[in-house]
This record gives sequence, structure tokens and C-alpha cells, in this order.
Amino acid sequence: MTVEATGSKFTRNNRFYLTALCLAGALWFGYDGWFGSYRDKELESNDGKPTASLLFNQYSPIPLTLIALCSLYFGFRITSKKIEADEEGLVLSGGEKIPYRTMKKIDKRRFKNKGLFSIAYETDTGEKTLKLTDRQYDNLGKLLDEIVRQTGARPENEIAQEEG
Repeated sequence: MTVEATGSKFTRNNRFYLTALCLAGALWFGYDGWFGSYRDKELESNDGKPTASLLFNQYSPIPLTLIALCSLYFGFRITSKKIEADEEGLVLSGGEKIPYRTMKKIDKRRFKNKGLFSIAYETDTGEKTLKLTDRQYDNLGKLLDEIVRQTGARPENEIAQEEG
């Protein structure tokens, strides 16, 4: 059975909120800095020269707009991220495959509290760790259950009792 975890709606929505907030700030500051009565008031009080506050209002829309565009881009991009657990192993969104036989340790101690688990697996160059969190992906609980089922993973205390 194939189980799929897709990009987190929580993170996507937060990026969209940040986009809206930055665009609203850019419009507010831009209007005050270039067109509003605030601009006239600041210029009058400083003999026709812009104050630091006025300069901030005039030029802050540039980085705020850039942040909004980046946030919007990454917000749309996060929905394309996914991880699949099929019969052979995990398939990451970048195309990397992690077979179940190479998985050495699954640390799910912080999954209930923080929504985080990690998988240690072997590669040709050594051991790597993949950390997955519910802030990045939705449906991780079912994905973790499928990984545990496919690998036959047992808790550490059961392994220690067998060795002892």
C-alpha cells in the first residue's frame, strides 16, 4: 500500500499570510512616503529635506515587496513537495529513494509532542539522517505507521532485552 505525505498546508498558509502582510505594509509605507500628507508634514518640519522616518517610508516597500514575492513563490512551491512510502521504500520529492533495508533507526520519541521523527539510513558514503516534521508535511502519522510496518521496527527496549 502506498502512503503519501504532501507539503504542509500550515506552512503554505503561513507563507500566504506573510505575503499579504508584507504587501499591506509596502502599500502603507509607500503611500505615506510618496503621496500622503505625512510626506508633506515631514518635509515642512525639516526645511524640505527628508527625515530618516520619511526615507524609511519611501524605501521600505522595496524589500517588503521582495519578501512578499519570495514568500508567495515558496508558498506555491510547498504544495509540490511529497514523500511516498511504497513497497520498496521511501521516495522523496527530489526523486531520491531510501529502501527499507537501508534504514537502521527510526526515532519517533518526539512525534506525539512535536510532530517530529527521524530516520537514520545507510548510503554509499556513510550514514545519513532524514528529519521529518509535521510543519513540513501533512499525513506524517500514516507515513510513519507504514514505515514501521514495512521495516518491522521494534522499540529499543525490546532489542535491549533480547541482547541482555
